[in-house]
Amino acid sequence: MNSIADKDYMDARLDATVARFTGELKAHELVVTAQIASLREEFEARFVQFESRLIKWVVATVLGGVVLNTSITTALLLSRPQPVPAAPIVIYAQPLPQGVH
Repeated sequence: MNSIADKDYMDARLDATVARFTGELKAHELVVTAQIASLREEFEARFVQFESRLIKWVVATVLGGVVLNTSITTALLLSRPQPVPAAPIVIYAQPLPQGVH
């Protein structure tokens, strides 16, 4: 066997195999890139939908909290007993006893 011919043969086979794998890798890369782009679009669409639902929930929760706090405060203020006005303090001046001056 001729070692130069064997080397050329092996190099040609190796180049063909590398070219085939490179082509397959590029094809897989295109498929994966397309799938990633598809997933990204779907994620963005779902995120926008989630964001709008989240805003609705936050607004509803805040409004519910305000209504609940106002109702409880009003109920507590209206149910407390009204303070009874205190009787005025009256101090009676006693006359001085007879003989003390």
